[in-house]
Amino acid sequence: MGCFFSASPFLVYAQQPVGTLYNTSEHPARTVVFPSTSIGVVKMQPYSSRVKGGEINTAARGKVTIPAGYISCFMADKNFFAHPQILNSLPPDAFDSIKMQAVALDDSEEGEVDRALAYVGHLTGLREVLLDRSDAGDAGVKYIAALPNVQRIALFSAAVTGDCLKDLSTMKNLKSLRLSQNDIKTQNMKYLGAMPHLESLALGRCRLSDAGIKYLATCADLQTLDISGNGEITDASVKILACLKKLKSLNISQTRITLGALTQLKGLPLISVVRSDQPYRPDELAAIRRIFPGIYIGAKNDRKAIDSETSTIYGPMH
Repeated sequence: MGCFFSASPFLVYAQQPVGTLYNTSEHPARTVVFPSTSIGVVKMQPYSSRVKGGEINTAARGKVTIPAGYISCFMADKNFFAHPQILNSLPPDAFDSIKMQAVALDDSEEGEVDRALAYVGHLTGLREVLLDRSDAGDAGVKYIAALPNVQRIALFSAAVTGDCLKDLSTMKNLKSLRLSQNDIKTQNMKYLGAMPHLESLALGRCRLSDAGIKYLATCADLQTLDISGNGEITDASVKILACLKKLKSLNISQTRITLGALTQLKGLPLISVVRSDQPYRPDELAAIRRIFPGIYIGAKNDRKAIDSETSTIYGPMH
């Protein structure tokens, strides 16, 4: 039997500011009919503080009603992976988010998530696909490209090398991509450069070097970037980071980027930098703070250095 994990869904929606106006046309009441045997959990919560009610968790079994104003996440279990074609029988707008987190414990279970992803294209209403800590590979992840409304894909510690990025680069609404703890091939980084609307990108511990970072220069909307844990990234990459004119939050912990090199980022709206644990001289810190008044320069795992948006996006990584 595969190994399953738990983590909070709704990471795109959690970024919505309190008081965001609720649009009834986008979140009407929905009814989803599942098989008589449960295939997971449906997690529901109000889209906005303006919607009355609390979180609802129910088994994905029989008839399930999602109230108006609620967003929903289908969290698959082992029964689902035995019959993933069930997705084709559900309404295309059944869920806002889907989470699959299974790792094979024997040969018979290998590729379970990839086989299930072959059916996910039917769920055109999805906004999030959450595959953290799963055995999802490039062969399965490429199917997500058929989903027109997906804003966020989470693949922390999965099994991708980036071959799927060519397909994902066609997604016009993709804003957040988490690839940390995957061995991403340098040649596949070029497809990230074809995603100009990305706002958040996590590439921690992906075995990257300056040769891969150069492809990020055209990610014009990038606001949050994590390249931590890549020991071959050096000061040579800072000139690429300087091209990211909307960059607010940067994690360079356990890279070879020096604090002094960050002066080249003058003019960027940086408010947070997470650095390595090595100490910096007071004059270096003073030089950075003259350029970026009010910036917080924190150490790795220093939660004070993480703003609310970054905390939402990278929460499961800490």
